[in-house]
Amino acid sequence: MVEEYAIPLSKIIENQGLEVLVMPRDASAIQIKTRDVVRPGLELNGFVDYFDNSRVAIIGRAEMGMLDKFSVEQKTDLIERYFALHPIAVILARGIRPWDAMLDAAQRYEIPLLMSLDTTSSALASLVAFLNVELAPRITRHGVLMEVY
Repeated sequence: MVEEYAIPLSKIIENQGLEVLVMPRDASAIQIKTRDVVRPGLELNGFVDYFDNSRVAIIGRAEMGMLDKFSVEQKTDLIERYFALHPIAVILARGIRPWDAMLDAAQRYEIPLLMSLDTTSSALASLVAFLNVELAPRITRHGVLMEVY
C-alpha cells in the first residue's frame, strides 16, 4: 500500500517566505498533497479539461500580461471562473499586487491568495524542490546489523 504524504500550507508559507493576502481559514489545516505546481494560463483562458484543484497555482507576469489584454469586465470574469474551480492555493509571483476583483474572488471562494517577491521561475523552482523533498515517498526499515563493503 502506498502511503500518501501531505504538508500544511503554513509550512510552505514559512519556508518560501510568502506574504498572505487572503487566508480564509487556518493555513495549517490546508493540506497540500501533490508535488505538482501549475501556471494557469490555459485555465484562465477557459481550457479546464485537465484542471486539478489539488495543485498550487503560480501566477506570474505572463499570466497577468495575458489578462491585461482583456477589458476589466472580461478580466474579472476570467478570474471569477478560475477561482470558482477552487484551486487549493494561488501564489502571485514577482510581488504582483492583485486588483480588488481578484481579492474579492479569493475571499468569496475561500482560496488562499499568497504573494512571492521572487521571479516566477524562481518561485516555481523553489516550491517544486521543496515539495519534492517534503512529499517524497519514503520507507523505514529496522535493522540490527549493517555491514559496509
